[in-house]
Amino acid sequence: MDVNKVLVIPDVHGRNFWRKAIDENANKVSKVVFLGDYFDPYSYEYDDNPESMEKVDDELGLLPELTDIVKLKENEPDKYVLLLGNHDLHYLWKNFTRSSRLDKWNYNIYHEFFSEFQDMFQLVYTKGDIIFSHAGISFGWAKEFLNKYMKYADEALVNLVNSDVIEECANVLEDTPIEKMNSSYIDALSLISSYRGGFSKTGSCVWADIREHISDVENGKIIGNKTPGIFQVFGHTQLEEKDVVTDYWACMDNRKAHIVDVYTYEITIV
Repeated sequence: MDVNKVLVIPDVHGRNFWRKAIDENANKVSKVVFLGDYFDPYSYEYDDNPESMEKVDDELGLLPELTDIVKLKENEPDKYVLLLGNHDLHYLWKNFTRSSRLDKWNYNIYHEFFSEFQDMFQLVYTKGDIIFSHAGISFGWAKEFLNKYMKYADEALVNLVNSDVIEECANVLEDTPIEKMNSSYIDALSLISSYRGGFSKTGSCVWADIREHISDVENGKIIGNKTPGIFQVFGHTQLEEKDVVTDYWACMDNRKAHIVDVYTYEITIV
């Protein structure tokens, strides 16, 4: 086992690619991090039987899949990290902004599950200089979260560089159990930018679009917002085959598992 390596499972959305990845790689790494979004499959991935997307009583078998993921956490709580995404929080918190493809037929079933096992999940995980979250923490949202929702004084933030603000935001979110999150957290996490059809300047760490993390594109290469001293790993924005990797973050929602070295930032698809 390499203590510097983390196996990352991006957005699941009812897929089972994570099983093979864990079977073949879990014993090689010190941590396994799921980036969230366990339910709400894409209808086009069920083209052979699209009507199954509208059946009741979890006939797609998504709840047993997530139950097996939770069992991994129960059996090895220090090895497995289960993050939450926007498609999970809209089942956990009834006043959270609802995402597309919400399964109204199974809503109560999924709500009861997340409510019962919410202590198994978290919003952010940090290891080394890497911050793992579902959609990435932007400076704009981190500052608003700390200032408006956590009541940090302006003078406490004014001298902090972008990476310090993001790191402080990550620490607050990582250290606060899901069951302890009040309406201020829920309101802040519900923020959605215009990139995703919302009205906020920036999206939260479960809603931010990849475009909110891009500062420029030079000669076809994406340049990430500069946050020296930290590196972020997130999913949420579905990609095709390739990850989008910059000097400051990596987006890897491409239906494949990855191994990340938390000190060199080397990323390998497995």
